[in-house]
Amino acid sequence: DALSEKLVSSIEGLKGKSLETEKAGRKRLPYEVKGYTDGYMMTTLFELPEDQVAELKRLISLNDNIIRTMFVEAKKVRVVK
Repeated sequence: DALSEKLVSSIEGLKGKSLETEKAGRKRLPYEVKGYTDGYMMTTLFELPEDQVAELKRLISLNDNIIRTMFVEAKKVRVVK
């Protein structure tokens, strides 16, 4: 969809690479977040230069369609297909 494509283009624009995107679909949230009780869940695995992570977080924070994010650093990742 448009939001995941925009995320991937933002990552690539910051000289990163999107490795995998898993779309879990619409889910009910365990508690209300910014007035929302459900949302579309998506996980994206990507590589990005360390000095660009703050800029990606800033770009994501400017998008009103994204209500919650979590960044987890992984030293080694194995993509299973």
